[in-house]
Amino acid sequence: MVADQVRPEDYAAHIGEAAMADSYLKAPYYKPVGHPEGIYRVGRLACLNAADRCGTPEADKAPRSSRRRCAPRRE
Repeated sequence: MVADQVRPEDYAAHIGEAAMADSYLKAPYYKPVGHPEGIYRVGRLACLNAADRCGTPEADKAPRSSRRRCAPRRE
C-alpha cells in the first residue's frame, strides 16, 4: 500500500501514469516518489474491476459473470 485513506478527489495528487515505450500499457506510479522509482504493479483483477467493458460482447460476459459470483451475499 502506498497511501491510505486518500480521498477520491485527491487521487491525481498521489497517483500518476507514465507511458511506456515497450508496452501499450501505462505504468502507475506514486507521485511523491516520482517516476520511475515510484512505479508499482497493478494486478489484472484490479484492472478488470476498474474496466466498464473488455471490448467485445463475448469478452464482456466474463467480468459480469465473475462480479455476480463474487458479490457479497446479503442476508
